[in-house]
Formats: sequence, C-alpha cells, structure tokens
Amino acid sequence: MPPMTGQEVLGGGSEVRPRRALPVVVLPGVTDDRTEIEMMEAWADDYVRQPFAPDRFVARIKAALQRAEH
Repeated sequence: MPPMTGQEVLGGGSEVRPRRALPVVVLPGVTDDRTEIEMMEAWADDYVRQPFAPDRFVARIKAALQRAEH
C-alpha cells in the first residue's frame, strides 16, 4: 500500500459527512494549525497534537465515543 496522508485516509473533501459507526481521532506526525484544520475539515472528530499526555488522549477517545452514541 502506498504511503497516504491522514486527509487521504479520511477521504478528504467538503462533501456532506457520511455517517460512520466509529469516530475518528487523529494523532498526526505533523502538528501545525494548517494540518489540524485540514483534518477537521476532512471529517476527523477530534485532533490531538504531539507531544500528548496518554491520559488526555484516552479522555478524548472516550468523549468521541460518547458523542458517537448519540
């Protein structure tokens, strides 16, 4: 499989967001404002910048899963 950017994996674009069973929390290797904006526009449910605290990362995943239930 060729290397892909996070936006390519998310299917980027500005179309109506498809309904997904699982939320997407992005933890990219590159952490800048432009990347964060692109990921959120590409249907990410949350974005965590590096370096990160593991407990904070887990809390964001739990919150994304709770939002997905509703």
